[in-house]
Amino acid sequence: MSKEVFDISQFRRNSSFYGQIPLLLTIKNFDLAAIRARYIKSRDNVSGRAGSVERRKAGEGGLASLTIAEGEVKEAEILVKMKEPRGIDVKEGDFTFSSEAHVYVVSDDDVKVINEEWFSYIHTVNFSPWDDRKILVSSSGYDCIFEFDLQSGLKSFEWFAWEHGFSRGINSVNGKAFQLTRNKDQADRYASDDVDYLLIDNPSGASLPTANRAAFINSVYYHEEDESQILATFFHEGKVYSIDRKSGMAVERIGALSKPHGGRNYGGEYLV
Repeated sequence: MSKEVFDISQFRRNSSFYGQIPLLLTIKNFDLAAIRARYIKSRDNVSGRAGSVERRKAGEGGLASLTIAEGEVKEAEILVKMKEPRGIDVKEGDFTFSSEAHVYVVSDDDVKVINEEWFSYIHTVNFSPWDDRKILVSSSGYDCIFEFDLQSGLKSFEWFAWEHGFSRGINSVNGKAFQLTRNKDQADRYASDDVDYLLIDNPSGASLPTANRAAFINSVYYHEEDESQILATFFHEGKVYSIDRKSGMAVERIGALSKPHGGRNYGGEYLV
């Protein structure tokens, strides 16, 4: 698939074109200096991968509302503060957002909280365009994807990168590769084959720093034209994949990217 790059710095600015733009957004962390310091430090990782090399305490962020008009922020309000919110989505008056390892779904008369033992550093939450009851979640901390039914609260789909060809982590201390697994039998096979590995079968008692992850799934979205497909950005791979819900097979859609975020489609075109 060919890749076309648009340099938006060359676009002509027109602040009046869109009128007023009301925004609801998540702010991961109000301490921007700390974020920048971690990023600069991560550039020295022997693994060559960006991201934290050790477990860190979650920072304080929040939900905020903004109004942009005439090219300026006219109104700004912090609605609530919480631990590292990232994902956010709105559909027909309901909205959802994530906070570290929890997903909140807010409607006029109810607030649902979705928890899962493999939730870790959730990056995106996405209402389904195909089924009003479904929501898609990227658990970036453990390289996995989940879908939940909002009525029952039950999990309706899961996908682990480690079990579909993306299990190669990098040790950020010595730069050596190792295999990630949550399966004890697979760990035993790695051991018998003298393969370096990390077994994580108790996610609540473990952590996997950013630089050590295999895929680092930065975002997941429903495919807008194909109910059988999910689109995911793999930060460490530098690629956008479509994942078949039935087979679990991942097919590359856009590659050769640097630290990709937010891969999705509009019609037959893919955007990242």
